[in-house]
Amino acid sequence: MDTGHFFNFPNVIVDVLFDKGLLYLVIKNHSHAEAFDIQIAFDKEFSGVQGTRKISNLEIFKHLTYLAPMKEIPIFWDVALAYFSRDEPTDLTVRISWSDLDGKDHAKSISHNIGIYRELGYITNIE
Repeated sequence: MDTGHFFNFPNVIVDVLFDKGLLYLVIKNHSHAEAFDIQIAFDKEFSGVQGTRKISNLEIFKHLTYLAPMKEIPIFWDVALAYFSRDEPTDLTVRISWSDLDGKDHAKSISHNIGIYRELGYITNIE
């Protein structure tokens, strides 16, 4: 299997991480090449941190100037129980654009169904 092309250009993704009842968005450069001028836009606005912050509008999504090879940035989003108890979107599409070292532009869209995490079990309080 030839995977050499995978590492010749930056490959930026935004993924959802569900960890012990907590939701995170993770920005990752899934390659061995540097990424520059990363811009991330969501198709819908959504809140987090118990509804106190518009996560979709965070500055990091608008002005991330550099992302090192294989680097990932986890961003706490919300407690899953709190997120699902509000009228927040569960189907999100994220549009990511970036440039490589040569100035070539790259872009992709990724769709996420956050609703799949709603039925997973997790501990909310240990006494």
